[in-house]
Amino acid sequence: MLGCYGPGRADRLAEIVVAVVLAGDVSLGSAMLAGDWASSHDKLGRNRP
Repeated sequence: MLGCYGPGRADRLAEIVVAVVLAGDVSLGSAMLAGDWASSHDKLGRNRP
């Protein structure tokens, strides 16, 4: 589905994985800088056992 199957396609898969990780890192970093990360966990009750 992503065009990563077959010989010589490992680089394509690596590019996709890196893009997803980088997007997550940017998203987490911006949420932390904006102060929304902890407040959203408090609001949704995710910090309780």
